[in-house]
Amino acid sequence: MYCKQCGTKAHSHAVYCANDGVELRNIKEDGASLTQSGANFCSFCSQGLGNDANYCTSCGRTTEGRETQKKSEQVNVTAEPVNVRQQATIPFIKLILYPIAGMFIVMVVASMMAGRVNSFISYEIFEGFGLERSIELITLSDIVMLFHSIGATLNITSVEELERISLVSQGGFLLLLLIPATILSILGMIVGKEKLPSLKQKAISIFIPAFIYALAAGVISIFASKQLTFMDDWYDEITVASEYGFLNASFHAFVISAVCITIGVAITESLRGSTFLHTFKRAAIYSLICLVAVTVVAGVSNDQLKEDLKDSGISHHLVTTQLGAYYWNISQLSTVKMDADMDYRPYTISHSAFGGTTVSPFDFEVKKEVDEVMDASKFLFILPILIHTFAGYSWIAKQAASPRMRILVFYALSAGFLHAMIIWLTTFSFDVWYTSITVGSNWLIGFLLSSVIAGVSAWGGSLIRKNTHRLSSADSYSKAA
Repeated sequence: MYCKQCGTKAHSHAVYCANDGVELRNIKEDGASLTQSGANFCSFCSQGLGNDANYCTSCGRTTEGRETQKKSEQVNVTAEPVNVRQQATIPFIKLILYPIAGMFIVMVVASMMAGRVNSFISYEIFEGFGLERSIELITLSDIVMLFHSIGATLNITSVEELERISLVSQGGFLLLLLIPATILSILGMIVGKEKLPSLKQKAISIFIPAFIYALAAGVISIFASKQLTFMDDWYDEITVASEYGFLNASFHAFVISAVCITIGVAITESLRGSTFLHTFKRAAIYSLICLVAVTVVAGVSNDQLKEDLKDSGISHHLVTTQLGAYYWNISQLSTVKMDADMDYRPYTISHSAFGGTTVSPFDFEVKKEVDEVMDASKFLFILPILIHTFAGYSWIAKQAASPRMRILVFYALSAGFLHAMIIWLTTFSFDVWYTSITVGSNWLIGFLLSSVIAGVSAWGGSLIRKNTHRLSSADSYSKAA
């Protein structure tokens, strides 16, 4: 007789395998596992006993007063592969190489854009100083900083003419932000394919690459900060100095990379039944659909703005996608505010879905121009309501009753968090010469409003589905009766 679990040869009278303790008799095969069930045995010598035995036939001890034990143990034939999976981890070297590879791809894209951006900036700024347009004011490291919405301080000083241009910027452009976001999301999908079982291992696989990526961005910010000295056509010494903060660059890069890698991991992990990652993925997808939709509206409804931008040399794609981010804020019932100081004339301009445009101090021409640009955003608040209602109807309503409310709350908070992050990253400001402009929304208010809209709309969608099915069941019952 041989053990069906390990193959060890056993005596004909043996009840249990001497190697692994598996019962040798009454073994039932069920799929990929072997089950031992209902075997009575002596607690002293493990001799198999009948159901009505009062004494052990092997050692003669009485079973009275002693509880006859029933051994019911599930022995998994595939236990070894399961243990291997539970011990699965991503090699630490991969967690380092993945973000470095991602930053390398970002730098390659930045180098392709640096030439065109540098040509435009050099022409607009250096023409008045008589500098050669071949001077590379903007390098790939500067573009990498722009990709991550990292503000900069740029000073151009003419020693002889005592002329100084100071450009201070904060925030960034949505179109440029999409480049590292796409690369990092793909990186997250690669990490998610490693099939890590525990939440702790997933968190490690997200935050270590995010930290390495942020550190790389911080190092690049050091090289992006520079001071260059040139001579113009009149032999005047021109000094150009740019400065980025290491901590500021690292913090922006860490937030962006952590969120985007999480989205990538959620895309792959949700296929294996991780509820909260699947919820976060759903919130990200529906938010992206809404963002793309309002950006398309912003681009289609502002043809005159495109025509004006053609003459200035500024890419209309850059401006319309940024305008799309502000349209998105308005669609979430946030107020977009612009503080402008142009030629010592300060303005405070705000626009919201229900409040319209307000200008302080009032200027009819400024209000008219703002209304022309923002006119198409007045009814966009309907779009996120419809999208989140669809999410509740088609997905949340199908969840089990016990975790449904938790999923609904986490979905609402995820949508609010993503909205707040976009507000924070696309709040743009610059100060140059006698002009300073700041455009954006309050990220905390945006988080609260977006969370409420997502939660209430999704809850309403789930109720609609529930009531629809209830009416359908009632109709079926009445017809049957």
